[in-house]
Amino acid sequence: MKYRIISSILFCLLLVAETRHARHPAGTEASTEIRHIVFDIDWTLVSNLYNQKGFVGGNVVGVGDELYRVNDYALELIEELIKHENVRISFYSAGKEVRNIELLKKLKLPKQKTSLFDLAFKVLHYDDLAPTGIQDESVSFALRFKKDLSKISEDFQNMVMIDDDIRFAIKGSQERSFLWTGTQFLHFDSFSKAQAASVLDPNNKFIPKTYQEWSQSRLKLAMVGEILNRSLEDLEGDRSFAENVFELSKEIEISQNNYSTKKAEFLNAGNQWLGAKKSLLHSLDPDLSCRGLLLPLL
Repeated sequence: MKYRIISSILFCLLLVAETRHARHPAGTEASTEIRHIVFDIDWTLVSNLYNQKGFVGGNVVGVGDELYRVNDYALELIEELIKHENVRISFYSAGKEVRNIELLKKLKLPKQKTSLFDLAFKVLHYDDLAPTGIQDESVSFALRFKKDLSKISEDFQNMVMIDDDIRFAIKGSQERSFLWTGTQFLHFDSFSKAQAASVLDPNNKFIPKTYQEWSQSRLKLAMVGEILNRSLEDLEGDRSFAENVFELSKEIEISQNNYSTKKAEFLNAGNQWLGAKKSLLHSLDPDLSCRGLLLPLL
């Protein structure tokens, strides 16, 4: 409990701090090279709901019999990225083509109202996966099929694939083009709801068991946004776009569900860049507030 409160206080303090990195105006590029940013869909842009029948809330889309909750910051992130004239957005999902297209058509940018399908450079599906030759169906799906980024572009130094499962990466030249976000969980509006679900379904590995797992899952795309923003602006030296993203993602350990001052810095900056659509602490936990946490220190 103390660790949770201290961590939340840290985020509160960072909320009032100014972002250290200056921004280029949208559309002003450090490079004119085309940068491909590829998004996985399931567990990256959208998450499944634990109790679909009992769910009441916004940012939910239905396809067939399934309901999906749009992840926090997902649409805002893409809307900011397409302001860069040299950025191309694609989607690469292991889902079936019909489902993917219907879902992307229903996901629309907050301001422009353009669907993700309409703005996409390319949309790749199950049929576009590269089989590894493993026939045994008891072996994990991500070990039997890979996401071949050469189907989008062979310029891997200027391409980033954002995915929750690193096993889909083809080892070698493509692996360092993956921004591995780590395990994503079923959506819960609050950690208390996740705890209640865990009691009823203790063996479900997609229910967050700790506060860190729940909050990091909710806030991950804000950190992804800051990684991409810094890399697009080439603020980290002479490395390629893909190398910038790879090194920054390692630096803040984005695939791990832990807290750090560096991760908090990226989270705060990403939240500001994406329009500060939500109160940061409300995203962490609706029961917490900066005032309530800081009052004993005042």
